[in-house]
Amino acid sequence: NVGGGLQTTVSIPLNSANVSLVDITLNDPCLAVPSELCVQQAIYQANVTLPFTATGYVLSYQRCCRNNSIDNITNASNSGMTLTTQIPGTNLVNVQNSSPVFNSLPPVALCLGSNFVYDIDATDVDGDSLVYSFCDPYLGGSAGSPTPNPPSAPPYNPVNWAATFSTGYPIPSSPAMLVNPITGQITGLANQIGTYAVALCVADR
Repeated sequence: NVGGGLQTTVSIPLNSANVSLVDITLNDPCLAVPSELCVQQAIYQANVTLPFTATGYVLSYQRCCRNNSIDNITNASNSGMTLTTQIPGTNLVNVQNSSPVFNSLPPVALCLGSNFVYDIDATDVDGDSLVYSFCDPYLGGSAGSPTPNPPSAPPYNPVNWAATFSTGYPIPSSPAMLVNPITGQITGLANQIGTYAVALCVADR
């Protein structure tokens, strides 16, 4: 629950996932994707019935550790991640409010030295105005406890950014990568080869 008390744990067999390859496209037709780059998406689904509560629940999954090649996080190979969302309770001011949903996955690769433009637009079925931003990836789990069961309770700590990096500057770029808060368009020019962790957020205004 939102107070950090454990309500239930949910286990979903790995073989039940809907696994697919993520298309890797670059924004410059003159450049090629590295042959060793491969990204998969796995979708896990389960139905869980929870008792009504005024304050709602926090749903979290934690896993360690991140790829050692990540350049913008301190000690990436010992930095796990928390994936989390909040399920509203019955004390909603507007019971019809829905969460915005991104319309597509963000790009996996950017071209070095090439102007980058990408729309991370989302859809809100209620027609609410949305605001977009870079945000902090969360830590979770450790090398000693790579799959905490149950996961730790919120609040969750952000990653430790390496020198020169921050929430709003996750990728070496000049001009810096910017997110238009109204349209969700990302613009900038990456100027250093590497692997970088980036988190993008969309929220109701």
